[in-house]
Amino acid sequence: MRDDPIAGPPDPQGGSQVRQELVAYRGRIEHEDNLMGMRVSWLVAAESFLFVAYAILVNGDAGRANNADAHRVYEVIPWLGVALVLCVAASLVAAVRAIYRLSMDAPPRPEVWPPIRSSGWVYVVGLSGALGVPLVVLGAWVFILAAR
Repeated sequence: MRDDPIAGPPDPQGGSQVRQELVAYRGRIEHEDNLMGMRVSWLVAAESFLFVAYAILVNGDAGRANNADAHRVYEVIPWLGVALVLCVAASLVAAVRAIYRLSMDAPPRPEVWPPIRSSGWVYVVGLSGALGVPLVVLGAWVFILAAR
């Protein structure tokens, strides 16, 4: 039996070397994608607590200067929210970059195999959730800071 020039020589487990490499690359891409989802979930959970705490302080007396401790927390919460968004956004950009590099470094695949990741507008729209959520939250904090 001749070796397939695209798939490479068969391995003892019955698959080709290229197939094993593609499976490994796809696994890394899926891992990065899962991490992106977790990071966005963590951000939403953390920001929810910050927004609730901020709302309680605004509806209480923290906006007024008669409670010094509450006023300090009132001043810090939006900046903490911005810092969390920036940290998570940086890690999301790194994950997108890692997915891109992995998909570019993956070996060529036979035409009959599905792509290792989506491309074109599907890829961009798919990223909008992961990258859009931090932008929306950042916009909310910036609006709050500008309105004070």
